[in-house]
Amino acid sequence: MDVEGLDKRLSVLEQWRNMIDVSLGKHEVNSDYMKKEFSELKEELKEIKKTAKNLNLTIWGAVIVVFIKFALGGGLSSFI
Repeated sequence: MDVEGLDKRLSVLEQWRNMIDVSLGKHEVNSDYMKKEFSELKEELKEIKKTAKNLNLTIWGAVIVVFIKFALGGGLSSFI
């Protein structure tokens, strides 16, 4: 092979290597961004779950209070 052919081949290989480095860099940045986004999403879901649990406990507490009030007020005997 002549030197000129090797220079062209080396130039093409260097361009390919730079393209691969850029591609890997983009992938790494995207990966870090997605990890951050999923972490934030996970925290938000935990907060939603906590709120739903508190709401559920409040509703059940209200049902129990109403039932106790009904039972202490005479239950069904007041309707008869």
